[in-house]
Amino acid sequence: MDSKQILQDLSANGISIHRNFIEKNKIETLISSFKKQLKNKNNVWCDDEESDSRIFGIDILDSLFSETFDQTILNNIYSKYISSTNKFSFVMANRLEFKQNNKGSGGGWHRDTFFSKQLKFILYLSDVNHDNGPFEYLPKSHFKSHKIKDLILRFKQNNIRRYANENFKNVMQITGKAGDLIIVDTSGIHRGSPIKNGKRIALTNYLNHKPFSKGVIDQLANKL
Repeated sequence: MDSKQILQDLSANGISIHRNFIEKNKIETLISSFKKQLKNKNNVWCDDEESDSRIFGIDILDSLFSETFDQTILNNIYSKYISSTNKFSFVMANRLEFKQNNKGSGGGWHRDTFFSKQLKFILYLSDVNHDNGPFEYLPKSHFKSHKIKDLILRFKQNNIRRYANENFKNVMQITGKAGDLIIVDTSGIHRGSPIKNGKRIALTNYLNHKPFSKGVIDQLANKL
C-alpha cells in the first residue's frame, strides 16, 4: 500500500479504500477461527436485535488476527495522521446477519470520537453488496467545520442522524469483495448500513491515542 496516498485520502475525505488486501486462503482461515471463537458465548457481544455479533480483542485470543494487519504500515500511517506517540490498538471481529428492525453495525449514524481523530482498518471477510450491511461514510465530515455544526446542534445523536440523512446523496457506500480493506477516520460520520438480507463478516483494527471506553476495556479484560 502507498502510505503517502492513504494519508492524502484521509486528509481530504477521511477514507481510503484498497481492493484485494489479502488472499482468499487467508480469508478462509480467519473465518474458520472466528467461527470457533463465536462458540464461546462469554467472549461474544450482541446488539439488542442479535443481528451484530462481536468479539472485541480477538487478536488476544488468536494472534492470527493481529498478524493479518501489517503493523509497520499501520504504525506509519497512525503516527503521521494521528500525530501522537501514544497508541491504543485492538482487533474486533463481527458478523452481521439479517434480523427484523436491525440498525446495522454501530447502531446507526454516529462518530466514534469527536474532539480527536480515530483510525479504523476495516477488512471485509465476505463479499458485501448493497443489501448485506455495507460500510457507509460521509466524506469530509471529519473536518472541524463539520464538527462545529454538531456543537451548534448540541451534538445529539438524532441530530447527527438527521444531518447524515439530509446529506445522504454525498454518502459513500462501500461494497466490495472479501479481502477489501477500508481505512477510515471514524471521527467522521459513518455507520454499517442496516442489513436487508444475508450476512456480512469483517475484521476491524481500532487505533486511538486515548484509552478506549470502559465497555470495550471490560470486553478485553475478560480475555486476559
